[in-house]
Amino acid sequence: DMYTGGAALSLELAGGSFIPVPTAFDVEPVRTIQYEIGFDHQFTRSASFDLTGFYRDVEGQLQVQRQKISPAAVDVEAYNFLDNGDFATTRGLELTFKLRRQRRLRAELNYTLADARGTGSTINSGIAGIENATNLPTIISPLDFNQTHRGSLYLDYRFETGEGGPLLERLGANLLLRFSSGHNFTLVDGSIGQRGPELGGILASDDPRSRIPLEPINSSTTPWIFQTDLQVDKKLACFGVQMQLYLYIQNLFNRKNAINVYGRTGSAADDGFLSDPELSAEVIEANGGARYEQLYKAINLDNRQHYWFTEGGDIYAEPRQIRLGLRMGI
Repeated sequence: DMYTGGAALSLELAGGSFIPVPTAFDVEPVRTIQYEIGFDHQFTRSASFDLTGFYRDVEGQLQVQRQKISPAAVDVEAYNFLDNGDFATTRGLELTFKLRRQRRLRAELNYTLADARGTGSTINSGIAGIENATNLPTIISPLDFNQTHRGSLYLDYRFETGEGGPLLERLGANLLLRFSSGHNFTLVDGSIGQRGPELGGILASDDPRSRIPLEPINSSTTPWIFQTDLQVDKKLACFGVQMQLYLYIQNLFNRKNAINVYGRTGSAADDGFLSDPELSAEVIEANGGARYEQLYKAINLDNRQHYWFTEGGDIYAEPRQIRLGLRMGI
C-alpha cells in the first residue's frame, strides 16, 4: 500500500478520479495482541474433550482518510490516502471432541462460538462518508466476516489389513459435515450511480459511494450454510507400489448455499433492480424494453455476472463436484 510508484501517485494527487484503494503515507505496522487459554481432558481411553477461549485485538488497521488542500494550492485537489485508524476485536470459544478409532469408526466434532467487532471491516469501509462528506463510522459493530456459529463433524469408517475379506479389506469412507450461521451484512438502498445498464442497480463493495444504509451497520445476517462431503477409497498393492483408488464427492446433496446476498434485498436470488420500477423503469425503456429484462435476468440473476464482475466471485458456494482418482506411492 505504501509503494505504489510515481505514476499512480500523480494520478491520485491530481484529483478528479475515484481511487478505491489510495496510497498509504508513513503508516505504522498493524499491531495484533492475542490471548488463548484452555484445557483438555481425556475421560475414556478413546475419547477426549478440548475447550479453548481466545481473545484477539488488532489495532492500527488501515482506513481511508481525506487530505484537505490549502485554497492557495495550484493544480491540486483534496485527495484520499490510507492511514492507521481502524481496530477489530475477536473473542470466542472453541470446542473439540475427538473419538479414537473404535470398531473401525473414528469421529471428531469441532464447534466455534465467536464474536468479531470493530469500526471497519475493510480498508474502504468508510469511503462513502468521505466522498459524500458525511459522518464516518465510529460505532463498534459486528464485522463483515463475523460468524457467530461455525463447526464441523467428521466421521471415518474403514477396514484395516486382514479385515472384511478381499472386497472390504483396506476399504474406507469418511463423511465431513460443515455448517455456519452466516456472516453479518447491512441492508442498503441507493441510486445506480455511475454503473452502466449491464450492471443494473447492484450496490457492490468496489464503489460504495451510492449506498445508503437502512439499518445499523451489519444488523442482518446471511443464511445458514450446510455442506456435506463424502470420500470412499480403497488401498491396493501392486508390484510393490501402494495405490489408493478414491471417489470424492464435494457438496454431496448439491445444496445451493448462499455465501453472500444482495444488499438491497437480503436475498441471493433478487438484486432488487428489476423489481423496483423507480430504479429500473428508465433504464429498461432506454435499452430495449422486454428484451433487456430477459437478458438481464439470464445474465445477472441466473448467472450472477454482475456480481462476478464487481465482487470477483460467485454469490453461491460451489455446486456438487465428483472426482474419481488414483494415488500412487512407493
